[in-house]
Amino acid sequence: MAATNESKAYEALKGISGGDALGNLLPRIEQFVFYLGLAVCIIFIILAGYQFFFGEESSKKNAEDAQRSLTYAVVGLVILLLLNLIFRILSGILGFNFDPSSITK
Repeated sequence: MAATNESKAYEALKGISGGDALGNLLPRIEQFVFYLGLAVCIIFIILAGYQFFFGEESSKKNAEDAQRSLTYAVVGLVILLLLNLIFRILSGILGFNFDPSSITK
C-alpha cells in the first residue's frame, strides 16, 4: 500500500517539476511571446519604411523620426533574438525541452 502512494506522489511531483505539465507549458509561452514580439517588430519596421517613403519630403524631422523608429524596431528584434537564445540555453541547463516539434497537443 505504501509503494502505491509513493509512486502516485512521485508521478505528481514529476508533472510539477518539469515533466509533462511545466515541460509543455513553458515552450508554448516562449513560442507565443517570441512570435508576438516578432510580429510587432515587423510591423514597426514596415511603419518606419512607410514613414520614410511617404512622409513629407522636405521635413527633416519626419526622416529623423522614421530613422529612430527603425532603429528601435531593429534593437527590439535583436533583444528578442537574444532572449530566445537565453531561453534555449537555460532550457538545456534546467532540463526543459524547448523544441517546438516536441510539444504535445
